[in-house]
Amino acid sequence: MRLHRITLRDVKGVADRTVDLPDRGVVVLEGPNEVGKTTLVEAFDRLLDLRCTSASALARSLQPVGRDVGPFVEAELTVAGRRIRIAKRWLRSPLVELDVLGSAPEHLTGSAAQARLDQLLDGALDRTLWRALRLTQSGDGAVAPLVGSGALREALDAAVEAHTHDGDGERVLDAVEEEYRRYFTARAGRPTGDYRSAIEAHHRAQQEVAEAHRLLEEANLLLDRQQAARTELADADQRLVAARDEAREAQQRLEELEVVRAARRGATEAHRLAQERSRAARRELDARRRLVADLDGLTTRVQEDEQALADLEAQAQGLAPALTEAEDQRRAAEQAVAAAEEALRTARADLDHCHDRARLAERQGLADRLQRRGAQLAQARAAVPRTPVTAEELRALERQEQDLAVLTARHEQASASVVVESLGADVDVALVGGVEDGADGGRRVGPATTGTFRVTQDLEVTVPGAVRIRVGTGSDAEQRRADLEVSHAALQAALDRLGCTDVDEARELATRTRESAAAVRELEREVETLLAAQGTTGNGAVDVVEGGDLPGPLRRELAALRARVEDEAMLRGARQDAQPLPEDVDAARTTERAAAEDLSRCRRRLDVATTSVEQCRRRAADVVAAVDRLAYRLEADRTRLVDLEAAVRSARADVQDDALAVAAERCAAEESAAAAELERAAAAETAADADRVAARAHEAERRSARLTEEADRAREVLHTLSGQVELAASEGRQELYELAEAGLDEAERRLAALDRRARAVRHLRTTLHSHRDAAHRAYVRPFTEALDRLGRQVYGPTFAVTVDEELSLRARSLEGSTVPFEELSGGAKEQLGILARLAVSRLVEPAQGVPVVIDDALGYSDPARLRRMGEVLGATAGPDTDLQVVLLTCTPGRYASVPGARTIRLDPEDPVAVSSGRADVEDRRPASLDRSA
Repeated sequence: MRLHRITLRDVKGVADRTVDLPDRGVVVLEGPNEVGKTTLVEAFDRLLDLRCTSASALARSLQPVGRDVGPFVEAELTVAGRRIRIAKRWLRSPLVELDVLGSAPEHLTGSAAQARLDQLLDGALDRTLWRALRLTQSGDGAVAPLVGSGALREALDAAVEAHTHDGDGERVLDAVEEEYRRYFTARAGRPTGDYRSAIEAHHRAQQEVAEAHRLLEEANLLLDRQQAARTELADADQRLVAARDEAREAQQRLEELEVVRAARRGATEAHRLAQERSRAARRELDARRRLVADLDGLTTRVQEDEQALADLEAQAQGLAPALTEAEDQRRAAEQAVAAAEEALRTARADLDHCHDRARLAERQGLADRLQRRGAQLAQARAAVPRTPVTAEELRALERQEQDLAVLTARHEQASASVVVESLGADVDVALVGGVEDGADGGRRVGPATTGTFRVTQDLEVTVPGAVRIRVGTGSDAEQRRADLEVSHAALQAALDRLGCTDVDEARELATRTRESAAAVRELEREVETLLAAQGTTGNGAVDVVEGGDLPGPLRRELAALRARVEDEAMLRGARQDAQPLPEDVDAARTTERAAAEDLSRCRRRLDVATTSVEQCRRRAADVVAAVDRLAYRLEADRTRLVDLEAAVRSARADVQDDALAVAAERCAAEESAAAAELERAAAAETAADADRVAARAHEAERRSARLTEEADRAREVLHTLSGQVELAASEGRQELYELAEAGLDEAERRLAALDRRARAVRHLRTTLHSHRDAAHRAYVRPFTEALDRLGRQVYGPTFAVTVDEELSLRARSLEGSTVPFEELSGGAKEQLGILARLAVSRLVEPAQGVPVVIDDALGYSDPARLRRMGEVLGATAGPDTDLQVVLLTCTPGRYASVPGARTIRLDPEDPVAVSSGRADVEDRRPASLDRSA
């Protein structure tokens, strides 16, 4: 297949574009992102695969976003030696047109065009090869398995001289495959068609025979179960008769036992009544005895309470004098506490007064020190020079002085020297326009003397009345003198700013500045330390002290302390009983501590006196409360005593105490007699073994009922089985079993015949496929050799690849190191993928080949490999070859190294290109190719 032209209209983001492609060689479609390069290939796929009536997601994906139009794709291509034009429109007004060009032209539309297109493509287009020779943007370079490509198989057959897929061999394979698929499915190899129907019929016949045999065996089993049911019913009836006889005998013994039990119940009731009478007599006797005892006890307690009441009244009269004495002692203690408290207040006031005086003295001393340091600070600050010189300024002056000295020395070293010797008369030597190194500008050399002069400026030697000689310095000396003058002017300007005549004076001024500044800083630190001690900080406070004043807080504190000391002295002088003021704070603290201890002792004595009063009052209150309680209880007991005496007299009037005792003894004797009778009745019941007799009767009754239910169930089972036997006899199950066996024999004969044919064709197919697979394994060699030849042109002579039987890349070897394909870098995968596609395109016959499409690849390749890949592309698919390679890229110049490649630029901004559909084509000169590999 060769692609000549493709037109897109209203496809995704492409409004209208036509691209003409050369029939052979390398063509580069170059354009920015989203211009529609990939869309061209995708639209061509839809043109070949989708019917125009399709409304699938693939068709809808071609429609432009936000526009309700039908995507239109047209292509002109050559397949099987015929040049055809295909046009399709989807979704809106579906359209399909096919034009077969050439000597026998055809023009078809609609379903006829689609059918003719399918006929042409199915016989000529190798779709497996078309998909495999395309490298997409999202691909990693891997080539899809190529064994399914018929064109490649024929090419590899020819390379290995196998000829498995040509001539009659392919027809034999197809015929065997067709016969195989009559009996087995293509994918899973499961039975199908008549073979599967025969197997299923055989299975059904087997199931019918099994079912008929089951029904026959079921009938025989019913007969056996019917006979067993008859036998079981007879046995149940016999067991039931015996059980009923045993139950009648147990019932008779139970009736005899009931007489003994009735006697015991009568004895039990008599014993109960005797117990109740005996308990009632004992209760009445006990009540009489408790009544008499209560009367005696209450009489004794009334007598004791009367004596205790008299004692408490006497005790209450003796507590009054002790309470009076305790209250007098407490009042005396309260007065002593008040006096001690007053003494403590006085001592504390004296202590505060001493504290204030000491604080006043300490604050006054601090104020005196601050004022002295403030005066010293003012003096030190006055000693600071009016124009201070800092260390940085001094260092700058010294650097300028050194620079001037260096320039002067260099000038003198570079200047010539002149020796003037006077032989007779005086000789005047002068510098023209300046001085020589600080001289006065002229000098005279006397007779018979010699003078040496450095020519740093023009020098003039004059012999009065005889000759004048001028010695020049040259042009380079002018620049040196200019530099000296600039340096000297800068130094003088710096000295003028500081008010100094020379650097030494500046050094002296800097020393005075440093010393006076150090003195100021030291005094400022002392002042700040004194201020911090009393809680004042900040530069403002230091300035106040330097001005001869005190900080506001300290000044106010001194005034407050003086006023408080004066007020305390005035108040103390006003007290008439004032003790002498202690000498200092320690003495005042001792006096205050002694007053506090005296107050503590007085308070303890007051606490003791108060406790004594409270105790006396509590004892008096306790005695009064006890008298009240005892008097109340005594009155209640006297009332109750009268009631008890009346109750005893009334009870004895009805029955005397001795008569109650006799009645209780009589009832106790009757209870003993009834208990003996009950014991005899219980012994008789025990001797009769009542529990065992009752248990036997109950068990016999339960067994009789159980056997009755068993006999009824056996009778019901026999009745049911008899009905089932009659029903089975009417179905003719033996005849059904014989018919099912005959059907199974027929199904087995039919299945055996089909099974022999199916096994034979499967064996034949397996044998042919094993030979074909062996030939496929031989395909690896020519494909690998073709890929190795191309790869060595890029990677060098050590390059090799590993290819599996599906003709897929598995590993790459380079410099003796083998790396699996999946672990290679993205750039290496792309390079191998392109080389593999080129190798396949070279192996396949040109008439059966398809274009190689590379979409935006080699972006991860370094310049050297990119150049070598371009040379391989040009050599493999050059204009003189019969291959068509289409390269899509958004990077101009990426494929500049491909010899003979033609570039088609897709410009979205060019309205001419969009309207006409023609693209700009540029030919590129061939480049040399290194074939040393």
